Amino acid sequence: ELKFKHDELVAQHKRLAAELKAKEASLGELVQGADKHMRTLDETTAKVESVAQQAAAAERRWKEAEDRHQASTAFAYALQQQLEARENELGTTRAEIEIEKGAVISQ
Repeated sequence: ELKFKHDELVAQHKRLAAELKAKEASLGELVQGADKHMRTLDETTAKVESVAQQAAAAERRWKEAEDRHQASTAFAYALQQQLEARENELGTTRAEIEIEKGAVISQ
């Protein structure tokens, strides 16, 4: 009977050792899968950060272009005002010349 118990315990030990090896192999596969997922997550995170940086740079360039456009518009408006003022002066001068010309002709 001791021999039978011993054989039974040896068989149980072998079965448990085989189960343990199978679980270790399964755990190894899970760890490899987790590592792969972590690498993918790291790559995706890096891509997202890169896109965010590009978006921020594009937003800065847009703001700079908008600021330049506003400055150019203000400058163009100021030039237009100066041109209109000069045209008004010139118009007045022409009118004065025409009046003087008429006065000279009438004399």
